[in-house]
Amino acid sequence: MEDLIQRLQQDISGKKIFFPRKHTLQKLVEELNHKKIIIISGMRYMWKTKLLKEMITKTGLEKHFFYYNSEVDLLGKIQNSEDLELLLWLHIRIHWEPKILILQNISKIDGIKDYIWELYTQKKYKIIIVGNNIKISGIPEIELHSQKTSVVSKESMAQTLKYGSIEEVSLVRDLSYKTLLLKSMFQHILSQDILYTYDIKNKYLYIQVLWFLAKKTQNMSLRELQRELESEGISIALMTLTDYIDAGVKAKLLRKMSKYDIKIKKEIASKLRYYFSDTGIRNTLLWHIPHIPIQLENTLLSELTKHGYAVMTGIHGRFEFTCRAKKAKDILDIHIYLSDDKNELKKDIRKLAKIPGEHKKFLLVSEKESYKLRKYEVDGVVVCEVWELLTFMM
Repeated sequence: MEDLIQRLQQDISGKKIFFPRKHTLQKLVEELNHKKIIIISGMRYMWKTKLLKEMITKTGLEKHFFYYNSEVDLLGKIQNSEDLELLLWLHIRIHWEPKILILQNISKIDGIKDYIWELYTQKKYKIIIVGNNIKISGIPEIELHSQKTSVVSKESMAQTLKYGSIEEVSLVRDLSYKTLLLKSMFQHILSQDILYTYDIKNKYLYIQVLWFLAKKTQNMSLRELQRELESEGISIALMTLTDYIDAGVKAKLLRKMSKYDIKIKKEIASKLRYYFSDTGIRNTLLWHIPHIPIQLENTLLSELTKHGYAVMTGIHGRFEFTCRAKKAKDILDIHIYLSDDKNELKKDIRKLAKIPGEHKKFLLVSEKESYKLRKYEVDGVVVCEVWELLTFMM
């Protein structure tokens, strides 16, 4: 047990911080000041452990924390809550009485929820749970995303469309290595956070489902999705399909997106659409073959999510547009238009303009200048490129 304690301390202390997360760190510290327990979630490679290292360093807690991560416990010494309690006792005997307990990737430990509740009721420690699989009613959850993309040009946008915005990938200059790194990251997420965590045995079938979702951009019911899969020669039971998608959503790899009918002011949750938390990971499933509509849409949706917007496919009469994004009272109606037909472009501008409300409306195009419009804001609808919208949101 003593060697495990040493490895755990070295794991978190040895993390290097490349991109400080000032805003997220401030939010974490504020929550800890008011709450006894919080949860930090997010897709793998969102630098959750690095954030904790930053918090420990900035708050002077280097000698006042206890850390356990099941992925550092390679021999599986901690199997149940009694083992974890013993590890904490040994830590106190060898080192110090902690002020904060940091428990990461602990969902497979028997009796862990009861043990966390016991610690919570004792009110002796602050507790940080790190991972996507422990949910406690009423406990605040801070979800980490990759840093908001600093898109300032078409060139940087092109890199984001190809390789996504995971910080670890952005640090790599060799483009071929970026592709290899994304593939390795996807395999790690798949094996550890989905197949292992949710006991999924058929890896090949699961990848087929993800591949299919990666190339689809429309809302479908689960039954429609099952039929579409069967038309591609992929046979899967409806319950299995549901479990597979839920596993991807819980791992924060996938995100669900329902429809919103503006005329009747109602969400249509029976038909869902799926996008990926990172466009680079999605491109990996599609073998990095360029597909501009998919790349633009996924980048737009993931960036809106990072900025705190809830997104839904928008419907106004017969007009279905890319998304309605909402954050508190701020509403954005956005449609991606990729045809070369200038007349159809003007029709879509009019359709967006007819949507009631004084909120912002955007028609996104790939090459704005190619349409040779006399003005790029018509009836309250702004015609721009995706990178311009993302820069506007920063």
